[in-house]
Amino acid sequence: MKVDMRKKSFVNIRMKNTSLIGGNFVSCNLSGSEFDYVDISGLNLNGAQLFNCKWKNIKVHEFIRLDGHEFSVMSVCFSPDGNTLAFGSDDNSIRLWNVKTGQQIKSSDKNYKDILAQFTIPLQQHSHIQQASNYITTLLISQKAVFQAQGALILKGEFIDQSGIGLKTLFKQKGSCFIEDLQKK
Repeated sequence: MKVDMRKKSFVNIRMKNTSLIGGNFVSCNLSGSEFDYVDISGLNLNGAQLFNCKWKNIKVHEFIRLDGHEFSVMSVCFSPDGNTLAFGSDDNSIRLWNVKTGQQIKSSDKNYKDILAQFTIPLQQHSHIQQASNYITTLLISQKAVFQAQGALILKGEFIDQSGIGLKTLFKQKGSCFIEDLQKK
């Protein structure tokens, strides 16, 4: 979608079988909205109002977290087929990761020539990544934009993904506030 809809009112909007990927709905009012089979990956709901919503069969893609290096990541390189990511670190190690699953394929501390042979562009000894930060030990990757909901106010509502799992926890992890939970205290 990649549309900026900040500070708009979408009260009682109904959407079905569509995608809002990458939409910017910061500080919007989506109260009373009904979404069914809507992809909200990368949707920015920071500061939005979500009172009495019914969101069912929602699709959300999240980051894959790649942990493993003890020191700063100095170089990153994709394999020619795009399925593997290689990371070179200040700890003199190289780690290979499956891009789709986030699973580590292989790690090497010293004999990494066999790993480098899989890539057309060799990992560089020095790169601009070091200048950006000396503390990069984790890299988050995603093929989709990131879902955001920091400061969204939710009175009450139903938010359910395509598997029938409630998304209330995800909203809370993203910084949303469920007013109905505050009223119970």
